[in-house]
Amino acid sequence: MSEPSKYESIINDLNLIETQAEVLKNKAKDIELRNIHVERTIEQLKAENAALNQKVIKLEGEIDRLIGKTELNIFNSLTSKEKESLKSKIENLINKIDYHLSS
Repeated sequence: MSEPSKYESIINDLNLIETQAEVLKNKAKDIELRNIHVERTIEQLKAENAALNQKVIKLEGEIDRLIGKTELNIFNSLTSKEKESLKSKIENLINKIDYHLSS
C-alpha cells in the first residue's frame, strides 16, 4: 500500500508544481504586458517632451526678438527734443564722473 500512496504523493506534488508554474507564467505575462505599456508611455512622453522643448526654444527666441524690438522702439519713439534732453543729461553725468575721477 505504500507504493500507491508514494505515487499519489508524487502526482499531487507534480500537480502543485504545475499549478504554481502556471501562476508564475501568468504573472510573467502580466508583467511583460505592463512593461510594454510603460515603454510605450515613455516613448510618448519623450516625444511630447521634445515637442515642448522645441516650443520653449521658439518662444524664448520670440521673447528675445520682442525685447530687442521694444528697446529699439523706446528710443525711436522719443521726439528729437526728448533725445537732445536725454543726450544732455548723459553728457552731464559723464562730466560729473570725469570730475570725480580726476579729483
